[in-house]
Amino acid sequence: QFPVTVKDLECKLDTEVKVYPFDNVPTLVNKYLEETRRVRHYGSKLVFDGQEYDCDSANDSGMEGGRTLHDIGIRENSSLAYHSPDFPVKLRDAKSQQQEPVALRVMDHMEVKTVKNLYLTHLHNEGQYNLSIEDFRLIFAGQEMQDEHKLYQYGQYQLRSHSIIDVQQEDLKIAIKYECSKCGKIVAIRASEMVRCNECGCRVVYKPRSQKYKPRLHCR
Repeated sequence: QFPVTVKDLECKLDTEVKVYPFDNVPTLVNKYLEETRRVRHYGSKLVFDGQEYDCDSANDSGMEGGRTLHDIGIRENSSLAYHSPDFPVKLRDAKSQQQEPVALRVMDHMEVKTVKNLYLTHLHNEGQYNLSIEDFRLIFAGQEMQDEHKLYQYGQYQLRSHSIIDVQQEDLKIAIKYECSKCGKIVAIRASEMVRCNECGCRVVYKPRSQKYKPRLHCR
């Protein structure tokens, strides 16, 4: 048994893995993922000496005839590069006007706050909640995801393709967009705020999502 180094440049990880000369590339990848507590995403690649190996196949095209690590030139202290592709996840928020979970494509090296910004961009484009990243949390497998953590760190909880991440918001911080009935300006109003257009002062607004039926919100 001897050590090799597997580098993930995007995640800034250098990991020593103990292998045997008779191991093959899929075995090396499995040992690396176990060591780093990560999950494999479809399309992952391992690169050694300019040769790219497909991590998805137990009979990799770069290892014809079941070639071993020794056969392809991997020796003690060899250095290899690991590349993980983007993968889909869904963010689910019971309070959102969006009926279906929001589908995003993310990568292992992304920080949680980057995922939150992608989610906010989607909401803003759809004309929904007016939030900042401080207004909500992401929860996966019962664990709160920390803004500065990278996604690969949640591989230990089996964060993988098509995983569902829950969005938790504080009701008083949610700002829903309405249209002023008088001047037509779009205004964002939180539950704790007075219902009033900040352009003309009108206190009658409606949700702009429906042209046929416009439910009005009146200040009590």
